Amino acid sequence: MGEHKYPYEITEHYIPSVNSLRRIYTQHKSFNGNCLLVYELLFDYWNANYGYAFPNVWQLAADSGLGESTVKRSISTLEYLELIKKKRSEIAANNVYVFKKPVKTIEELIAKFPEVEKHREERLAKLKASEMSSKKRFAAS
Repeated sequence: MGEHKYPYEITEHYIPSVNSLRRIYTQHKSFNGNCLLVYELLFDYWNANYGYAFPNVWQLAADSGLGESTVKRSISTLEYLELIKKKRSEIAANNVYVFKKPVKTIEELIAKFPEVEKHREERLAKLKASEMSSKKRFAAS
């Protein structure tokens, strides 16, 4: 009991991903897969002794395969969504990133970012229409 089963054996460093980022924050129109990737890389660089992560933008771009400007936009989005706080390092010429606790429910996200509700409703309506259309085509064949 308590053991996790995976589709294959994990033999390298494994970073758990926060479910709320994949299931809640994706409901915000600004959050995308690049933001998730940059968040997870920052998480990988988090240093318990200092209490923050301190990779530079070029290292994040190299690690992620993303462009420098995409990494910067992702960091800005993570800041806007209050998932991280970016601060200037006191000892080096780079930024440090402090993690903030993510919300756990869609209701909490909507309370913080009311624009999510309309965007989510529109997106879900499009998905439902697509689903119904596919079901009709499948039934007709």
